[in-house]
Amino acid sequence: MEPITLRKLPIPQNDQMGFGAVTLNRQVILNKRLIDSGYVSEREVDAIVDEVYEEVLRRDKLYRGSRPFPELKDRCVIVVDDGLATGFTMLAAIRFAKEKQAMKILCAIPIAHENSYHMVKREVDSIICLHIDRGYSFAVASFYQSFPNMEDSEVISILKKIHRTP
Repeated sequence: MEPITLRKLPIPQNDQMGFGAVTLNRQVILNKRLIDSGYVSEREVDAIVDEVYEEVLRRDKLYRGSRPFPELKDRCVIVVDDGLATGFTMLAAIRFAKEKQAMKILCAIPIAHENSYHMVKREVDSIICLHIDRGYSFAVASFYQSFPNMEDSEVISILKKIHRTP
């Protein structure tokens, strides 16, 4: 198991809401509807992408160390997330895997908004989602009793356990 290091591009007034995502190879996926709606101005986008991309690089170096990103060509990739709100972070991960020539891409999420589910479904070979919500107001966190951000130390600890050889 390897993480695909990427980050949501946060809206300045609400860092829980994203207007897109940026991947390790600096591929930027934008939600043009949110940008066109005025949630973020065109002139703010580049500065936010630059700042978030620096965090992607920092995290990838911290999490992966000197290990190169694994070869995905001709492999089945399962992309997992805690849920799909806008779906653009998942879409960025999927497109990253496609660029790396993954043979098959599967998506697994516990919950998703209906619009995001259908957007992602068009991009993958298969999708598993336990609950699709159709409500106007949707937040992934509202489906969890506790929804804290993971600290770097937690991620590193999990990755060390996964990469430990018997």
